[in-house]
Amino acid sequence: LHHLIGKTRAESKTLARKLISTLIGMISENGILIVEEVYYNSYFLPRLTSSIIFYITKLLSFIHFDSVHITNKYKPGLQVNFFSQFELEELLRDYGSVHLLYRNPWEVPELYRIFLLKEFGNIVYTLRK
Repeated sequence: LHHLIGKTRAESKTLARKLISTLIGMISENGILIVEEVYYNSYFLPRLTSSIIFYITKLLSFIHFDSVHITNKYKPGLQVNFFSQFELEELLRDYGSVHLLYRNPWEVPELYRIFLLKEFGNIVYTLRK
């Protein structure tokens, strides 16, 4: 979901909703969709943090910024639309019953702290229609 990129963050969220809607429409009435995603939790205003990350990666991609001398965490052309854990759950709840299956926080690199990231990692949900 975090690589579905539109011109704006709102358009990117719409793309994520369309994908989930399509997938949930493909499973049987009592089916389960497993959603594995990168998530983050922020120290301050998660939606603002998401927007900052989204628009900074868009800008860096637009200007063809090469960060090889600064960090290997950002690859040229990378654009992302990360969701906080709360945003993911909110998004999925629109399509059914959500259950957190697994959450694996990763170490937050020092560079990412400028984006106010408190925690990020891998998260898995089941979504029952």
